[in-house]
Amino acid sequence: MREEVADLRQRLREATAASAPAAIPTEMLKRLISLGHPDKHGSSEPSNVATAACLLQQRQERR
Repeated sequence: MREEVADLRQRLREATAASAPAAIPTEMLKRLISLGHPDKHGSSEPSNVATAACLLQQRQERR
């Protein structure tokens, strides 16, 4: 039973890794956050969504 659980865990790790989106390189992530920051776009909704939901989330996941 333990071997089966270990095998299933390994399969899950492989499946998760295969379906994970490619990470943005750290330097590029910094540039994208700077370019899309709401302060530079009049606090527009698209810039808030892009920066908060995507870019800052990726940065947080790295820490």
